[in-house]
Amino acid sequence: MKLLFEKPHYFFFPASLILIALGFILPLVNFDFNIRDTYVVVQHRWVFHLLALFGFLIALVYWVMYRTGKKLRYRLNALHVGTSLIGPILIFLCTLLYKDVLPLNPSGENSMDLKLLEVYQHNNSVSMVILALLTITLVVQLVFPANVLMAFMGGKEEKKD
Repeated sequence: MKLLFEKPHYFFFPASLILIALGFILPLVNFDFNIRDTYVVVQHRWVFHLLALFGFLIALVYWVMYRTGKKLRYRLNALHVGTSLIGPILIFLCTLLYKDVLPLNPSGENSMDLKLLEVYQHNNSVSMVILALLTITLVVQLVFPANVLMAFMGGKEEKKD
């Protein structure tokens, strides 16, 4: 683990390659979402490739910092890499908790309507958990540029708080 936090480019380069491979391997499934009155449809391939591009850029910056001898703060690296690793895994696991929405019962029984309401409430709760995890993961990504700026502005010694 120490190597992963001291040289994070060892994590981000392979992770980016895996994301690119997943973009090509997975079937052409669409990721769709609604922003106000605009319905946006994006293929999973492009989402994976965009994430891989960000991963390559982060790995490149970590590698340049390593090659130039600039020391990044160990705890900030651990926070950034740990969240970048665990966040998407937790988000994926939460998506597996979604329940299928059953169609309304044509016979008019109320019991089916109550089950449908329970499923909607469950899926809404899962969506809120996913949104919270995504927000935390994205906010912690701001630690990376802050760490890089502190390394350029500040000391040359590595601090292992």
